[in-house]
Amino acid sequence: MKQKRMFKLALAGCVLGIVAAVLSRFSVVPLIQVRDISFLTAFIFPIVAIVGCYLMKARPIVGGFSLLVSAAGGIIFLSIFYIIPAAFLVISGFFSILLKEETQLVANK
Repeated sequence: MKQKRMFKLALAGCVLGIVAAVLSRFSVVPLIQVRDISFLTAFIFPIVAIVGCYLMKARPIVGGFSLLVSAAGGIIFLSIFYIIPAAFLVISGFFSILLKEETQLVANK
């Protein structure tokens, strides 16, 4: 049950990350100069998050770490546009890593 919630939260972070990458290309917030970042670089971290969502079911620890890397990289490269997606990705990444032991214990019983 918790794994489905983590997956949905991570998927929402991925979608919002893609929206943040698209919004960073336009001058939505005129005070922040994010347009200098290449458009391809802005899409790398949401793609890493999508891969992390895929890996969460088979290998939760690897998927959780890729979600955390995506959140950190998105904050570094996209700054204010990636705050909400990063929050979703960090929460689901930490839960994926920390709750791995519980899912193994339940499966073994």
